[in-house]
Amino acid sequence: MFVLGIFLGAKGVLIALFLAFVIASIISILLLLFKIKKRKDHIPFGPFLALGSFIAFHFFSII
Repeated sequence: MFVLGIFLGAKGVLIALFLAFVIASIISILLLLFKIKKRKDHIPFGPFLALGSFIAFHFFSII
């Protein structure tokens, strides 16, 4: 997150983190609904952080 702060700034890191939480929750709910994962299974958060950072960098770096 420190390195992301260098590239995105404080507001960009907050946006990236928020986007990561939103995307992770949507995907996790879908995985549970379609019974691909169970409630006890682990779902890694790193890919969602990367995706949120990518979106924040490309679309919100103007802020």
